[in-house]
Amino acid sequence: MRITTLNFAGSMWTAVLNAKNSGYTEQALHYCPDPDFPREWVRQKWDDGFFITSVAGNDSSWGVVCSMMQRGKKYKQQSYIVSATFPSKWVSEKWSSGYFITAISTQGRFQQQWCVVMSRGAPYKDQCVEL
Repeated sequence: MRITTLNFAGSMWTAVLNAKNSGYTEQALHYCPDPDFPREWVRQKWDDGFFITSVAGNDSSWGVVCSMMQRGKKYKQQSYIVSATFPSKWVSEKWSSGYFITAISTQGRFQQQWCVVMSRGAPYKDQCVEL
């Protein structure tokens, strides 16, 4: 079973797990109990060949799932941004470079942050965001 979607509301985690066709061969889940996004952990996972496949936030914490992907289903490249507002300009620039949003979440009750993950090689042809 592999995590395909992670959600975090209040103090409750919710995850959708699929047994078949997730395309993931190995996964790592990181819980970060403070409002700072776990950049170093993500960087280490990228170095190990993982990609961010799901992010979730609540009032004060982050949850991040990184996955190794099957050959032929791997993303070619990945980038993310953590921003106090939705990063419309950054998303548009990434779209024009062949990236697509592959994970997105907000975190924070009073000082909300957005985490947007974009990947090249994602199986999408077109994408839009409505806020």
